[in-house]
Amino acid sequence: MSPTRSLNVDFTSWTNKHLAVTEGPSGAATLVYAADLNCRKPHMIFQATGSARLPATVNFHAFSRSIDVTVNGHQIAFKPHGLFKYEAAFESPALGGPVLTWSNPKYMNPAYLECRDAHGVVLARFIPHRGWTMTKAGCLEIDPQVPSGPVTDEVVVTGLALAYYIIIQNTAATGAS
Repeated sequence: MSPTRSLNVDFTSWTNKHLAVTEGPSGAATLVYAADLNCRKPHMIFQATGSARLPATVNFHAFSRSIDVTVNGHQIAFKPHGLFKYEAAFESPALGGPVLTWSNPKYMNPAYLECRDAHGVVLARFIPHRGWTMTKAGCLEIDPQVPSGPVTDEVVVTGLALAYYIIIQNTAATGAS
């Protein structure tokens, strides 16, 4: 069995408005995705490196928990449920319709997320960075059985959209108290 594919997710500007998703050791990492984070719609714009195509955009709604995700031209209905234990299921257009579910199994670490298929097999994990840093967001581990291309695009974008949504909610909650 081959090892999981590990993608590092880092903020690349001091304003935390840009994300870089890289693969490989930190000294020789290859940029796989770049994302711009905005206050206005679209809130997240993903760009695949090495091509001119725009694989994904993410829009958050102010008065509901709905998240509009467009990946490779396909709309994905994505709505997190739960207060402390998040769960967001979506039909994967790249796989032909099977349901994938992102959830956080760790109550005390809401940004730790797992993506499971309908059989409960873990396809990907987002592990948030433990330390206090303004540049490291976390690591996205993708199972080798997930095919690269559109399926990986969906897993990366939906996982990072939910992780960013949770981070924004927790930051707003701690700032309000």
